[in-house]
Parts: sequence; C-alpha cells; structure tokens
Amino acid sequence: MRFQCPSDILSQPFTGRTYLITGVSKGLGLTLTQTLLDLGATVLGISRNKPMLDHPKFQWHAIDLSDPQAIFDWCHRDAISNITLDGLVNNAAVLPLSRKENHHGWELQWSVNYVASTLLSANLKSTLQQGRIVHVSSTAHHRVFDRNAAIHFSDIHCKHRSYDKWVTYAQSKLALHLHMNRWIQMSPNVPMVCVHPGWVDTTLSPSRVPSWLTPFVKPILRHKGLCSLDEGIQPILYTLLLPKIEQYSGQIFNQYSFYEGFSKPQMGWMPISPNPIANDRVVAEQLWKMTRLMTARWLED
Repeated sequence: MRFQCPSDILSQPFTGRTYLITGVSKGLGLTLTQTLLDLGATVLGISRNKPMLDHPKFQWHAIDLSDPQAIFDWCHRDAISNITLDGLVNNAAVLPLSRKENHHGWELQWSVNYVASTLLSANLKSTLQQGRIVHVSSTAHHRVFDRNAAIHFSDIHCKHRSYDKWVTYAQSKLALHLHMNRWIQMSPNVPMVCVHPGWVDTTLSPSRVPSWLTPFVKPILRHKGLCSLDEGIQPILYTLLLPKIEQYSGQIFNQYSFYEGFSKPQMGWMPISPNPIANDRVVAEQLWKMTRLMTARWLED
C-alpha cells in the first residue's frame, strides 16, 4: 500500500497556476514537473543540467544552487520577482561520496540541501503570498544507519571532523525541519511543510542490488518500503495542491515511510517530528542566527 494523491485534488483547474521546482533534471523533480505540466500548470524549473523536457509551459533556469549570489540574482530578476507563485518545492539535493565545498568553503550538502532552500524561500516570499513552500525531506532528519541526526554547530562544514555522507545528509535535512519550525512562527502567512517521499530508488541514493537480481528481490524491497518515482511524487503533489494547507503548516507528510526505531511504517501527516531536536525552538533560533551570519548579504527575511 502506498499513498496516492486523491483524484478530486488532481481534478482541480490548473490553468493559470505556476510552480517553482528545484532539481528538475532527473528523478523526483523531473517526474513532478512532467505531472504538473500534464495537469495544465506552468512550471519553472531550476537545475544545473537541462532536463530532457520540451513543453510550452515549462521554463528552465540554469542555476548553481551551491552559489548564494546566483540564487539571489535570479530571485531579483524582474521576470521572476514580478510573478505570482502558487508553490515552491525545494527538492534539489546532493549526496557526494567525499567532502566537497562551494567557493565560500561551505560543505556542499549544507549549501545545496539547506542553504539554497532558505535563500529561495526568503527571497521569493513576496511572490508566494497566496502559495506555499514544500521542503522535500527524509526520515534521515531523525536517524540514519543507527545514528541520530544532529546539527554540528562547532563544525558544520566538516573541516575538523571526518566526513560521512549520511551524517552530513542527515544534518542538512534536520536543518530544513528546524527552518520550517522557525518559519511558521515568523512568516505565518506563507505555509510551509516538509515531505518525506519514501525510499525512492533514484540516482541520489541508488539501490545496491545488481540489476539482474532486482526482479527477484523487488517484492522484498517493496515490503521494506521501496517506492517508484510516481509514488514518490504523490505526497509532494498532495501537499502542493491541498486546499487550506495552512492548517497543516509546520507538519511532515509521509509516503510509506520507515523511521528507524519505529516498528511500523508511517504514512500521512505527522504533526511532530520523532527527532526532539527538530521541535526545539532554541536550536531553531540558534541555527537561524548562524544562517543569517553566513548569508546576510543574500537574504531577505
């Protein structure tokens, strides 16, 4: 059983609606873009590489999301700042095997998975007065491979500790949840939610099972939570299109999702994260103060 966006939500009129999605070159971002275009919406897509997609209502923008100046400049172009967005989906993410950094010396996962989302949300807030923001998150924000997610304030960028891609990924996703919990206090007029799309076999974290073996083990993987790309976008579609989303602002919506330490999968709305750090307003404020120091010249708050 997997969550499917209800048909009555998908049957709404989409002409005149505009959505911005990051990470559209492949995977969930590309599949979500194609679906929204098929529904009749206009989609602005951001990625470094151009997607294999040709549609009159699709506008692609090449932006390096690890570069805060590029994000700021794009957000303040007249063609962007004067539009009205119905929704922003912060979907782009990276998971490099070894430590990488942008030209500011910031660790790459922190830059792309977290900072880019905060800059886009803040700088586009005025275009979203009737819209909402969806952060694509992960159960990793709670715990991953028997390790609790945490914000390593003393060494955010892994300059003095060993780099572990999953620990660093978990940190970036936890940061998104902390950002959401502060956002709903400071910007209540623009709803924000986090979505876990489930365990989707994408190029970000591909299955380790050899292709020849996949047909035999797929039933087992499905039982453990494996989702297709189409299933992965269903909760994103739901939170992006659900009327009166403001009543769920600050919550997490899950596809068929296994959180470490839980005996049963979670599906649907989760009002409070299982990670107590994600719900800690003191930590959220500490993170935001640090983020502002890093990004003040590119930030509209």
